[in-house]
Amino acid sequence: MNMRGISLHWFIFLQVTLIGQLTCANILDVTCINFNPIYDTSSSASYAAILNGADVTSMVSFQRSVDLDTGDRQSTWCSLGDDEGACGLPQGSTIDVSGRVTFQNTDQDKFGVYGCRAERYNWTTETSTIFIRNDAHFTPDYFTVTVSLDEEVRLVMTPGSSSGTGSLEWILNHEDACLDNLWGPGCQYTCPTCYNGGVCDDVSGRCVCPPGFSGDHCQIGK
Repeated sequence: MNMRGISLHWFIFLQVTLIGQLTCANILDVTCINFNPIYDTSSSASYAAILNGADVTSMVSFQRSVDLDTGDRQSTWCSLGDDEGACGLPQGSTIDVSGRVTFQNTDQDKFGVYGCRAERYNWTTETSTIFIRNDAHFTPDYFTVTVSLDEEVRLVMTPGSSSGTGSLEWILNHEDACLDNLWGPGCQYTCPTCYNGGVCDDVSGRCVCPPGFSGDHCQIGK
């Protein structure tokens, strides 16, 4: 897609990486909250990392995950007090003490893929979020889609109010995962039963609960 002279390869993905030794008391969860997923180009936008049970400022870092010109993945992360340019954040971006990144309202090129990363107890967890301009040529009907093996995946894009003549390219980034109901490095373990729409994580074997539910099996309603 070509938008105002800038080539952009759209990557639609959800990435979560867990590294370390599993200890139930030390499980590290991080959520990347996007306050303006489809934003007005004349307004500011922001996103934040929410970390379970810890001080975010010493353990959370941020990045612009994909270079707008090349489509290459970025590897540098910025923490509180770092130069925003080092990790590809738009010029003038700020990271406050609560772990929130805010973009200037004068920067119209803040669209794209951004990342949140947390580190604690020898664990590293990463996830991503996407900002889309409100005058984009097209927008997704859904920002994330969760499916299991052999289920159909349908990505629906809606044309925007502006028109364009740039070429569109579909790129699929994926990694092989365990079959349904299995987890572990060799997919050798059987998942626990997850209630109320919970999903077994194929790396940790824990139930990932939907909003409003908690517990080892997502059995507790809030």
